Amino acid sequence: DPTEAGVSIDPAAAVRYLSDRQNELVVETDNKKDIFVFDHIAPPQASQIDIYRMIGEEVVQMCFEVTLLNSGIQLLIFAYGQTGAGKTYSVMGSLNDIQSDHYCESRGLLPRIIEDVFRWTASNPSEKCTISCSYMEVYNEQIFDLVSCFTTQLSP
Repeated sequence: DPTEAGVSIDPAAAVRYLSDRQNELVVETDNKKDIFVFDHIAPPQASQIDIYRMIGEEVVQMCFEVTLLNSGIQLLIFAYGQTGAGKTYSVMGSLNDIQSDHYCESRGLLPRIIEDVFRWTASNPSEKCTISCSYMEVYNEQIFDLVSCFTTQLSP
């Protein structure tokens, strides 16, 4: 919903469609046109492994390529959708399965990516790497650090 992205649009007056580029959502009103660009949309039937293959493998590969070129990279995975749509489940998976096998069905995107990055660093000891990770949630215009042991609200 574009209104959640800070764009105020009367839903009755808006026309929404995918552009010819197939990675843009166009929202038009009588006097305004907003374009939202995205990389992937996961279909409702996508499994956790499907999500990893769609997004995670590419992220991990980008880390390897950049590390071999001796330059740094910053990556962002942004899950967007209405409350209850499955964003947290797609990113983290079932909390019971975070430390389980890589191909455990309910294991999320982030544990799979982290495992593959550390597996690569272990198999390439001559490569110097510094790895950091942040995991935040924006909810009701408040930012929460989800990596911290304590529920922490951050200032924007």
